[in-house]
This record gives sequence, structure tokens and C-alpha cells, in this order.
Amino acid sequence: MTGHVPECEELYCKNKVMVKKIALVAVLISSLMAPQNLASADSKPAFTWETSFPLPVGTWQQFFTSQWERPLSYIGKSDSIVTKDFVSILPPCNNNQNACVQKIEYQLGNGDWKIAIAGPEMEQDKVVTTRGATPATSETIYSSTYKEDLGIKRPEGNTARLWDFPEAPHGGGTGYQVAAQLRGLFDDNGVFNTDAFRIQIVPMSGVERKVYDFPTNLNIKVTVKLGLFFDSLQGWFDGRLEDSTITLDKVNRNLVITGKPMVVPTTAITPIKYADIPKTYSYWNHNPEFEANQDSLGIGTGGVIDVSSGHAVKIFVEMQKHIMEKALGENTLWKVASISADGSGNCAEKGTVSGIVITNSTTYDAKAPSWDPNLGSLEFKVASSHYLSNGEVFKGYYKLLVSEKTATCYWGTNFSKGTASISITNLDGTPNIATTNLGVQDGWVNFEAAGFTFSAPTIRARIDVPKVVEKTQTSTPTPTPAPKIRAITCIAKNAKKIVRGINPKCPKGYKKK
Repeated sequence: MTGHVPECEELYCKNKVMVKKIALVAVLISSLMAPQNLASADSKPAFTWETSFPLPVGTWQQFFTSQWERPLSYIGKSDSIVTKDFVSILPPCNNNQNACVQKIEYQLGNGDWKIAIAGPEMEQDKVVTTRGATPATSETIYSSTYKEDLGIKRPEGNTARLWDFPEAPHGGGTGYQVAAQLRGLFDDNGVFNTDAFRIQIVPMSGVERKVYDFPTNLNIKVTVKLGLFFDSLQGWFDGRLEDSTITLDKVNRNLVITGKPMVVPTTAITPIKYADIPKTYSYWNHNPEFEANQDSLGIGTGGVIDVSSGHAVKIFVEMQKHIMEKALGENTLWKVASISADGSGNCAEKGTVSGIVITNSTTYDAKAPSWDPNLGSLEFKVASSHYLSNGEVFKGYYKLLVSEKTATCYWGTNFSKGTASISITNLDGTPNIATTNLGVQDGWVNFEAAGFTFSAPTIRARIDVPKVVEKTQTSTPTPTPAPKIRAITCIAKNAKKIVRGINPKCPKGYKKK
């Protein structure tokens, strides 16, 4: 895969030479090597999209894949407009950092929780990415490690580590790469603004850094100390986890994530000749000079879209007529990230968990579900191939957890008395069938749908809240007081009489005393 591609910051642009496997040597403790007697029979090497290469000269193929990414610390160029950003891979805690990975635990089946052991630093690749539409306008970003500096609000930039899970072997040993990242931008004064968090765990062999699938029945719990950076996180998260929980511990300023790996497919478009690429495909640079440069390198062009980026579904739909019906392969993933709250209305809050989105779809909107005030619903878009790589129909899974506080913001204080529902609509407007599970428990509104099919359905979650009918106050007439009875004394010659009444009067021949 060669050359520079538009929006190359989201593509791993490689040339013919770079596609070849390169052995990377790392000095690791012996417990993280791949002991043959511990290899798990149910954990095979992970699928990689590079197996589709080499492409014929003069063709292009776009891949939609959510798999292992290169976790690298770096600080962009201070004199640049487009690369003034940073990524900090957090180190294991040693009581000297404000932000770090405090603890990793794992569980097999229903067994006891075990403690994983952090290994030494891993060697970083030098080049993070090359950004720009053409060689003349591109910028190459290089990795680096750096110390924490709270004066400029910068977290420590360390390297990913292999953590040892001694009792949970995969096909390549007992090492699991853990990369917990804080991301953001820095300003002209060198002050860092952290606005995103991401963590991914990957089964990996030691020396080769070969990636494997997770063993079955593995549950993982991660505790990340955030300290100063706790309040900077967005209130929405997405993930590739089953049976997941995400908790922000405000007292200790920790983020705690628990869950099991999820199976996610990789899909792609069919290879297209440059001349046949539709002009509407905004992700391709229709530039003769650029295309000639690709051909000169003797291999076709491939690109990988970050499937959790904000425009991935849009691109998938744009290219839909070229999307392959079957997935290329599947991966088991353990991944969580904070996501943008754009479009969610005014109900997102930093420093807390407003909501969590979990899906096995290849690609999806990497932002909080969009709020539609007219429908009173949260909308979320997903996209995948219709079939798995083995030809089975791919059955989608979607889970949305909304905190009671956020649900109250959307649907009002009476939302718990309403009826929750999920609707799934195909791209052509027809309904998509799914089983749903709904409810309110432990401070969360739970929307869950499973069994729906692809390619690009829209999911809407809503609560129909009964209108509060105000009782009409019937005015009760003020009772008329009973007439007051008065008594007077009337006298006549040698006689006296008491007369009672509302307006008593003395009879004839008598006078009032």
C-alpha cells in the first residue's frame, strides 16, 4: 500500500516495502515470552487486512477494520496548524504519576479474579503517521516519550507494555499489550488540553509482536488513575465489550472498566481501477499526478479508515455499491474510548458517565447518539457487511446505557413511568427485525437490541413518557353561615315575654325592654 492519501492521518499509508513483515526485537522478561506448553488451542492468530495484498497496479481498495492499532506517544509540531496534537500512553502506576494504569485484573469463567503483572517498556516505532494530501504538503509525525508536567497540564507519554496474564494463555503466550491513552491538543503557549481517553488490550506474542485472538471465557477489569485529568473526559463512551460496565470513581478519580472481548468483522470495497472510481468518492484524491505516483511504485493503493471516526458510516454508505457482501475476517476486540458529545443536545456532562454505546458493527458513529427533539429519540448509525467471512448472516448487537440523570435531561423527571423502545430502520426506510431488551436498573436506562442485519441500519432509542394531566381544581363554594338567632325581652303591664328570631320584634301591646 503506497503513497499519500487524502486525510492520511486516519490511514496507515505503507509502501511496497513496508507491507513486508519486519521482526521487531524487544527485551522482555521471560514470563512474557511464548511458552509452547501454555498455548491455548482456542486462540488463533488474529485476522489482518494486509493478507489481501498485493493489489494490482492501478487499483484502489478501501478497508473498514477495527483491530489492533499502533499505540504510540507523540507530541505534534508546535509550528504546525494540522498536527498540534498529542497522545500520551500512560505508564503503570509507581506512585509518581498523576495519571497511570493502576491495576489490571482478569477472570476465567466464573473463577476468582487474578492480578496481571506489568512488563517493561516496549520499543516504539519511530514514525507515527504522515498527514497530507500530497507529498509537498505532508507532515511526518515522529513518536517520543516524555515526562508528566502538571504545570502545562501534560500527562506522561510512555510506551505500551505487555502485561502478563499467567493463567490466561492465548496462542502466542500469556502477554497482553495494554495501551491506555490520553489525547488532546496543545495551544501556542504549550498548555495541553486533554479531551479524550482510549484503552485497548491485545493478546500478543513477545518478540514478534504477533497479534492473537482472545481465549474464550476471559473477563478483564482495568483501573486507570486519572487524577488531574479526571474532569476533562467526555461524558459518553463507546466500546467493543460484552457484559460491560464503565464507572468513574469521583472519590479516587479513577476510571474502572470491566468486560469481555467482542467479535467484530472487517469489511472492504472490491478493488477498483483508478479510472472507475466514482467522482463522488470524497476519500480518494482524483489527481493524475498522484495516481501516476502510485503506479510507479508497482503496487495498488489501499487505505484503512478509522471505523470509529465521525465520518466512517458516511463513507461506508457513499461506497455501498462497492462494499463486499462478505466480511474479510473477524477479530476479537477489547476496547473502550470516550467519544464526542456533538449532537447529543445539552445533556452531556464531563467528569461523569452520561452514556455508554456498545456494538459489534464494523463501523459506527463515533459520537454520542444524536438527540432528535421532534421524535424524542436518540439516533445511532452503524454499518457492516451483510455476511461474516464464513457466509453466515452477520447478526448485529447494540447496547445503549443512559444514566438516569441524562435520561431525565432528555425525557423529563417522569421518564421512569414511560415505555422504552428501540426501532431499527434499514437504509431504504424499511424496518429491521431484532429482539430487544429494555429496562431501568441500578441508575441506568438499558436499551439493548440483537439479531438485526446489515448493511447500514439506523437505530433509534426512545422513551414515550405519559403526559402528566393536571387535575382541574373544582372550586368549592364558601358555605353561607347560618343566620344568627337573637333574643329580646318584651314587657307589658304586669307581663314579660322573651322573643327569639333573626330579627325579633315585640308583639302588639309589648315594648322592648
